[in-house]
Amino acid sequence: MKLCTGSIFLIFLLFNLQLNAQYNFNSGFETADPTNDFEEVELVDKMAIHEAFLTKALADTSALTKVYAYVYLYYDYLRANDFSTAADYLIKAEHIVEDSGKPGWKGWIRQRRAILEVILDNRENALEVYKESILLCRQSGDSLCVAKGLEQMGSMYAQMDSFDISKVYFERAFPLLETYAPTLTKGISYNNYGILLSRQGQPREAIEYMDRAVDIFTEEKEYLKAGKAMNNLADAHRRLGEYLEAEDGFLKTIEFNKSHGLDENLIRNYLGLSETYDESGNYKASKQYLERFYDLKDSLVGAETKLKIEKLESDYELQEKELELSKSKEELILANRAVERFFGYGTLILLLGAFLIWRWYLQRKQTKEALEENKRNLKELTNLLLEKNSKIIEFEEKLEKSNVSKSKSNSDDVPFYNERVLTEDDWTSFKLKFDRSYPNYRKRLRQQHPNLTDGEERLYLFIKLNLSTAETATILGISKESVKKNRYRLRKKLELTTEDSLEDLVQTF
Repeated sequence: MKLCTGSIFLIFLLFNLQLNAQYNFNSGFETADPTNDFEEVELVDKMAIHEAFLTKALADTSALTKVYAYVYLYYDYLRANDFSTAADYLIKAEHIVEDSGKPGWKGWIRQRRAILEVILDNRENALEVYKESILLCRQSGDSLCVAKGLEQMGSMYAQMDSFDISKVYFERAFPLLETYAPTLTKGISYNNYGILLSRQGQPREAIEYMDRAVDIFTEEKEYLKAGKAMNNLADAHRRLGEYLEAEDGFLKTIEFNKSHGLDENLIRNYLGLSETYDESGNYKASKQYLERFYDLKDSLVGAETKLKIEKLESDYELQEKELELSKSKEELILANRAVERFFGYGTLILLLGAFLIWRWYLQRKQTKEALEENKRNLKELTNLLLEKNSKIIEFEEKLEKSNVSKSKSNSDDVPFYNERVLTEDDWTSFKLKFDRSYPNYRKRLRQQHPNLTDGEERLYLFIKLNLSTAETATILGISKESVKKNRYRLRKKLELTTEDSLEDLVQTF
């Protein structure tokens, strides 16, 4: 009997130790937040409190407290739409975590890096970072961290219309979330799973999960998350064709976000309203909100912000390399004192100079290879789009030959085919790879020709890639005659004469 009781006690103790370990890192971050002592804190006041917390943390010996302090400010500046400053704090936290060598810390901070990548429209990078975080969290035995990584992977694949893959990640995440996640985290999961259902063609079922998410976020006073969930709820009504409910939902969400100073949430609100008005036939209102969407998006996440973040990361990398070079130099001096007596400092200077020249040559070579690789990736993506859309057109032609009825507009409506053939994710991936292959090209194009439409910009880029009229028509899912008409309109907008060559203008731009 004593042995049995002792065994039960030991099992109970081990279970509690394991449970505490699961919550240790994340719960520590939440409980250490000094703003918990206040019911409601304005963002500017929250920043001041967290700055004071950071000052105290830097005088402390605890590396974990420093990480918490940097990440609090990282979130604050994300809320303030100052992404370059947010990135600065995140990079400092990453350096501390990297030096710690603890996989649990690394996994947790990698998930914060993925959030920034998503904000900057770097989806591919975000997916890779989430994968790394899951491996690190699993290595440390942090089930909550693993669950959140899996859930975020599911959410991202849902946004990319890869619903089967998304569902697999959600199904792996939910058992862990139900066991280890606090209420707020469950609300995030409900919201993301609702997004998956809505995009997968089940918006009616998604509404139940989104309603639960809105209730949780509002009760927890997580207004940023509540605003996003409200937007998703309105979008589900749009997908159901309930345009009045969708319009009312988006307008209320805009009012909610403005009242809480959540400008970043307004981007999706404006886009959702534009799509709602477009589908319901109110094209004038649709155009107005689409213009608001682009204006706000460009102001919040512009090229200047991305350049600042890239420079910050580059400065930190350069600093690390200089430290490594300094250490290597000291070790070389200590190891070769006997040689220095014979050959003098001249030999060391020559060696160091040769090393620096080699490093410069290697970096230049790597930069050139990276640019060539980006161009190859862009060409591969273009070929994939051609292959994909050719198969769609071939399938439609087979349907016509087999006398299968199908509804199709007689006019070559580019937006319609963009939705069916060239998806938004295809276009987003294309622009990302194009920008990496031809840096600042689109930015200069928009500055010099701000009146170009999105469709005219696409045609301009396809001409830059030397795509033929037939290839352009295949990618866009329209006829060759329509491409020629679009080329004619583009020439008029660029004010070209009959003697001017459109191709020459594009290639020399």
